[in-house]
Amino acid sequence: MFEPAQPPASDYLVVESTHGDRRHEKLDPEQKLAGIIARTAARGGTVLAPAFAVGRAQSLLYYLHRLKSASRMPQIPVFLDSPMAVSASDIFCRHLGDHKLTPAECRSACSVAHYTGFVSSSMRPSCRKGSTHSSTRVRTAHFKPKEAVLQQLEAV
Repeated sequence: MFEPAQPPASDYLVVESTHGDRRHEKLDPEQKLAGIIARTAARGGTVLAPAFAVGRAQSLLYYLHRLKSASRMPQIPVFLDSPMAVSASDIFCRHLGDHKLTPAECRSACSVAHYTGFVSSSMRPSCRKGSTHSSTRVRTAHFKPKEAVLQQLEAV
């Protein structure tokens, strides 16, 4: 995304921020993601990456595309299971002037995953063994081991 423009002078500014009161480490997200995926795939596990914010799934897709293109992650399938994230990916590629990616980069990043983000497929049984707490049902999808899964977890 482009850097935000400085807002005009104002007497008051109200800003919504989920984690604004925290200091975040200056880590390279691509490098961190590569390490997590490599360790998890080596032990036959599944990577589940919750992406609650619009744009977060698209950032993850971009990093996954870069990692796969550079052979820095195993060639394992990636699934995007979120109706909202699937729609946001479509919007992202239709509005090329609103971010820094070229059309080819946008298409490549958005095509790195298998899209399963439809309400009907999103309601399949959970990939977790056992059951979830009765008051906290989550939308998940069932996948075999060794799959990287990008998934929107959403309390129902």
